[in-house]
Amino acid sequence: MELYAGISIFFVLSGFLIAYRYDTIKLFKKDYWHFLFNRFARLYPLYLVLLIVTFLVIKNEDWFT
Repeated sequence: MELYAGISIFFVLSGFLIAYRYDTIKLFKKDYWHFLFNRFARLYPLYLVLLIVTFLVIKNEDWFT
């Protein structure tokens, strides 16, 4: 088994889990906005922390000299 086969398995498993999750969500407006809020609250705090850390690291580096 080649090492890149794990990437294919990851994408198949991710697709299955996303489809399963979306199938179980009721398509009512309240549930949809609740899902989006939870998704935002789960992803963006880490994104913002990593973005700030990246900018601080880049600011302290002298990339163009």
